[in-house]
Amino acid sequence: MFCCYETIFILHENLDSKDCKAIAQKYKAIIERCSPRHVEMEEWGRKKLAYPTRGCNSGTYFVLRHVMTEETLEALHREMADDENIIKYISCKQDDEWLYELDSDSNAKK
Repeated sequence: MFCCYETIFILHENLDSKDCKAIAQKYKAIIERCSPRHVEMEEWGRKKLAYPTRGCNSGTYFVLRHVMTEETLEALHREMADDENIIKYISCKQDDEWLYELDSDSNAKK
């Protein structure tokens, strides 16, 4: 069954802006291949971490809002866990409201 998720991930502080965007686009493309809906990506920028993580004091934050199955989400998490450029990641199940907002925004643009 498809569910709405919001995935937040933090990229290593040693990556430049161009590399960060390329990595974020890679994960967006992975999700788009298995998602029946539009994937929304937002860059929050570089922020100081609350505590050092994997030797980093800061990182670049990205948010992906997407629809996928739980099994596909687990595969995405395995991929992110193996990526040394990702310091931390988390996915939270969301209600469907943002999908309706997305649909109304796309209809308004037409």
